[in-house]
Amino acid sequence: MKVMRHVVLWTAAALGVVPLVWTLYTALKTDSAINDSVWALPTSPTVTNFAAVGRSEEFVPGLINSALVTIVAVAVLLALAALAGYAFAHFDFTGKKVLWLLLMAGLFLPVHATLVPLYQIEAALKISSSWLSLVYLGAVYTAFNMSFSVFYLRGFFAQIPKELIEAATIDGCSSLRVFTRIMLPLSLPALTVVALVDMVMIWNEFVFALVLIRKQAFMTLPLAVMNFADDTGLNIPQTCAALTLAIAPVVVVFLFAQRRIISGLTEGAVRG
Repeated sequence: MKVMRHVVLWTAAALGVVPLVWTLYTALKTDSAINDSVWALPTSPTVTNFAAVGRSEEFVPGLINSALVTIVAVAVLLALAALAGYAFAHFDFTGKKVLWLLLMAGLFLPVHATLVPLYQIEAALKISSSWLSLVYLGAVYTAFNMSFSVFYLRGFFAQIPKELIEAATIDGCSSLRVFTRIMLPLSLPALTVVALVDMVMIWNEFVFALVLIRKQAFMTLPLAVMNFADDTGLNIPQTCAALTLAIAPVVVVFLFAQRRIISGLTEGAVRG
C-alpha cells in the first residue's frame, strides 16, 4: 500500500513537472531545432527567444497590467474577506444565515454564465476601451473569488478560542483592535494560502480578460501570450519563453511563502 501511494504521488508530480521542464527547454531552442525534434534537449541553448519576448509590444505592458490588477484585487480580497470571515465567525447579526447562504452560493455559480451580462454592463458604461476596463476586470475578479476567501478565513477564525477575544475585550480592546492586533497576526498562514490561491486564479485568468478588455494597451498577460500566435502560425519557442516568464512570478512567490502556505493548509486540516 505504501509503495502504491508513492507511485501515485511520483506520477502526479511528474505530470505537473514534465510540462514545465519541456516549456523551459523549448524556450531555449531555435525554430529549426524545434522543427527537427519537439522532445529533444537543445544542443545549442539560446536566450534569443526571451529577448524577443522582452522586445515585443504586448508582453511588458501585459505583465504590468496583470501585476497591477492582481496586486490590487488580492489586497482588496484579503481586506474584505478577512473582515467578513471574522464577522461570520464571531458575531451574531440580523440576516447572518441568509447572507452566509448567498455567499456560499457563489461557490456553486458557474462564473462564465455571467460573461454576457458582465459584457453588457461594461458596454453600457462605455469603458471597454479605457483604463477603466482594467478596474472593471479587477472588480469582477474580486467578486468571483470572494466566496472562497470568506469561506476559508471564516473556518480559520472560528477555531480561535473565544476566550482569547473575551480576555482582550476585558482589557479594553475594541472589536477592531481585537481584529487588527490579535486575529490578523494569528491568521497569517491562512491569509497567505488565500492570497496565493487568489493570485494564481487572477494571474492566469483568460476568458473574462479576453471579453472585457478590447484595447491592446490594457491587455493582461494571458492575452499578451496569446498574441504570439499570428497569421503565419504559432512561434513555439517564443511562446514557451513567454510562458516561462509568465509563470516565473507565481513560482517565486510560492518559493518564498511555502512555509506559511504549508502551515496554513496543515492548521486548516487539523482544525477542520
